[in-house]
Amino acid sequence: MVQNTLRPAGAVKSSLSLKEGETIGRGLAMALAANLTAEAAIDEWVLKYKALTELDREEAWFRPVLNVVTKKLLREVSWGLKTRLIMGAGLSVMDLATDVFVIVGYMGKEERYWWSLLWMIVGIMAIQLSVVFGAIPKSPPNRLLLGIIYGPWCLC
Repeated sequence: MVQNTLRPAGAVKSSLSLKEGETIGRGLAMALAANLTAEAAIDEWVLKYKALTELDREEAWFRPVLNVVTKKLLREVSWGLKTRLIMGAGLSVMDLATDVFVIVGYMGKEERYWWSLLWMIVGIMAIQLSVVFGAIPKSPPNRLLLGIIYGPWCLC
């Protein structure tokens, strides 16, 4: 579990052996990669394995210890941050692309709609620019360009 390497975890029978314990432990990394928060990953992981469900029900210390461990793992690994960053940036760019597609579709037909959409996009980008330049005034230009393109949240 603490190695936190992304490998698929297999199924586990009802009787636990050392090898099956390792399989269960590997499942946490996959749950962390698939969820946005540590708590959601723990819920998914515990519900997947009957032994963990029983341990969670019987021992009061189990869930608080898992919360601390998973939050520490999320802070230390780079794949979790990179995955969330790429997904967020990709969704942001796709959102902009669909807005442009809608604006082009309205051009020549409904002038008031496409102008209002265009000004909304320009306004949002202006707000993002001000946040990017205000939050990191001495950053290198390539990081500022990332913030302009993908939004200020990608600079974290």
